[in-house]
Amino acid sequence: PALPPAAAPPPPPGQRLQCARLCAHRVTPAHSPPPDPGTACPPVPSEQDRLAYLCTPAGRARWAPEAGPVQRLETHMSWVLRAPGHVLKLKKPVRTRFLDFSSPLARLHDCREEQRLNARLAPGVVLGVCTLHWDGTQLQVHADGTHDPATLVDAAVHMRRLPDARSLEQLLRANTLADAAAGRQAIDRLAQVLAAFYRRAPRAGVDARTHLARQRRELAIDRMLLGPAAPR
Repeated sequence: PALPPAAAPPPPPGQRLQCARLCAHRVTPAHSPPPDPGTACPPVPSEQDRLAYLCTPAGRARWAPEAGPVQRLETHMSWVLRAPGHVLKLKKPVRTRFLDFSSPLARLHDCREEQRLNARLAPGVVLGVCTLHWDGTQLQVHADGTHDPATLVDAAVHMRRLPDARSLEQLLRANTLADAAAGRQAIDRLAQVLAAFYRRAPRAGVDARTHLARQRRELAIDRMLLGPAAPR
């Protein structure tokens, strides 16, 4: 009887990178033949696999080296990983009528914009942007934000974690702002920061009609997201 064919050797590193690029960006050449089982592209880790990796000792070493558990929070368009001293915020790979996070490069661009904008009111809180790469065999975190489009699979905003007790939710739960003196001091400090920020901010050349139309559009989006619970 004929012997079974020998197993094909693994693809060389350069080919693995090419496979990673094709898989990561969902590029399929037209009229391409079925892939050889020995050189087929390894599957890019799923969103859940990427989140799980960032919580492992190897994954978190570049963004949260401190000991302690990592808490995972979910919003309608982001994942937030909270370690005792650091936070990582990743955009979900989604596309809606008002945002497009469907590609790794789009998510990286938005992370960098979030860093740029939030640094104005929260200096020292946003530490930078981390990038996540897949070379065909393993995931790697670049804490300095450098990226290679051929291997980039995700990006995240890296932040210093703030005290939970100072969040607005916890202040309201503790009824802290109900105290006349403490509440007034907290609101006054916030107002001073915002007033100074808006005095320095460049003015947008938008007429009243355009501004009103934009506000109505944003309100319509809020109502769409909130559904029946939205105020009318």
